[in-house]
Parts: sequence; structure tokens; C-alpha cells
Amino acid sequence: VIRAFVLSIVAAAFAAAPATAGPSFFVGLDDGSSTFVSKRAFVSDLNVGALRVPLTWQRGQEEPTAADLSAIDAVVTTHPDVRILLVANGLGDDAPTDAVARDEYCKFLRTVLLRFPTINDVVVWNEPNLSFFWKPQFHPDGTSAAPAAYLQLLGRCWDILHAFRPDVNV
Repeated sequence: VIRAFVLSIVAAAFAAAPATAGPSFFVGLDDGSSTFVSKRAFVSDLNVGALRVPLTWQRGQEEPTAADLSAIDAVVTTHPDVRILLVANGLGDDAPTDAVARDEYCKFLRTVLLRFPTINDVVVWNEPNLSFFWKPQFHPDGTSAAPAAYLQLLGRCWDILHAFRPDVNV
């Protein structure tokens, strides 16, 4: 009985189809900065399909700085065949938790997309489950505050970015 069981498992292993990645699967890099310009050969040699490009956002900011735009431009022009994933976030106290800040933040992202039509992937904020990136995490009564506030930000950015470019990935 044991021998028959083992043989059936071996036969099933040989009959199983090989695992393959779907056409939308890609491998990307993130080094926490926009320094991929100096790594062109590295990115090319590894056949990297995407680069995550970070931006820092602060309350009241509706447009990226000239330095940010220059850094993004350098990455986009150095790696024209690589998918760029834009992520903009800040520190916990700057989390866009009210309507005005949400609009500023989402318009900030739209400005980058307007300037760089080849960027079509946007990561909205970063780790809103950590107080380093998102405050407040809790209401005064101890109930969780961050998930609902982050959901409002996602919804607002979805609306603003899709009104501008319907096929953007948020």
C-alpha cells in the first residue's frame, strides 16, 4: 500500500504542468532613492522590468521640487524601456488625513504624471499601518484610525488620477 502511494505521488509530480509566470509578472528594483541613473548596466544586465522611484511629499505641496523632477527625468530617460513605479510619501505627521491635504497630495501625483506620460504606475503613500509614515494610527478612544483615513486617500487619488488618465494603475 505504501509503495503504491509513493508511486502515485511520483507519477503526479511528473504529470504536473511546470509553473510559469503570467504576462503581467515583472521583476523590479527599489533602492530607496532615484539613483538608478548610475546603474544602467546593472538594470540592463539583470533584465529588470521595473524601477520604484520614490518622492517625498509634505503638507501644502502640490508640485514636486525641481530636484525631484530632474531626478525622475534622469531615471525615465536613462531607462526608457523599464516600467517606472512612482511612490510619494512623507512622514507620519504629514499624512494627508483631511480633505485639503488629500487633494494636495493627489494633485501632486497628477502633476508628475502630466510631466511624465510614460509613467503609468502610482503607489499611493507607503505603509500607512506604521506611525512613522502615517499619524494618527488610533482615535482618542483607542479604535483604529489609519485604515479608514488611508482608504479615503486611495479613493480621492483614484478619482483625480483616473479623471486625468483613465488607464493609470493606482
